Amino acid sequence: MIFCLQFVDNVHIEKISPKKRTQSTGGVPFLVNSFQTRLPRTSNKQILPSTLARAILPRMTLEALLKLLEEDARLTDKQLAARLGADVEEVAAARAELENQGRIVGYQTIVNDDSVGVAAFIEVRCTPEREGGFNRLAERISRFDEVKSCYLMSGGYDLLVMVEAKDLMGVARFVTDKLSSMEGVISTATHFRLKTYKLYGLMFDEPSCSERLSVAP
Repeated sequence: MIFCLQFVDNVHIEKISPKKRTQSTGGVPFLVNSFQTRLPRTSNKQILPSTLARAILPRMTLEALLKLLEEDARLTDKQLAARLGADVEEVAAARAELENQGRIVGYQTIVNDDSVGVAAFIEVRCTPEREGGFNRLAERISRFDEVKSCYLMSGGYDLLVMVEAKDLMGVARFVTDKLSSMEGVISTATHFRLKTYKLYGLMFDEPSCSERLSVAP
């Protein structure tokens, strides 16, 4: 079981406006089930990082704080302060402000449970609306309980949707009964997850020493 942090920065974003489609990082973001706690957001303003948080800690220290939390969200303020060389009160205040401003979106536990349930990645081609583009359709798709992630993509399709269900038929019913029948959806292509090797920089099956890649001098 691995604890990790969710935060928003200028690269990793789940909702990308049509004008910035080419900035999508592509790739597959979620490969396992996750249990997450979302934090209430009191402001819709984009603050990266927030002015108040930057006033509490220097920018480089803030980035280091986010990096530490991303690697292990279980770290306490005292542990973070010791690693950053800062006061506990400053770290606590900076983290609270980052949460309040919405840069830290939530905390989640990533569970290695490839053997439980079925996950699939669905490529969706759809027709953009005159004013809303792909945003409204993506929001409607994202409201389904089966949907764990939804991304606007560049390339041969428009949306990448990650879904989870109890079995193959659960995914099939979602595609046929809910997704494909939505107005604006042109076509779908479903790819099932078979095994997870690495997620968020963490190897799920550590290779033996003999299997590790050699590093050139």
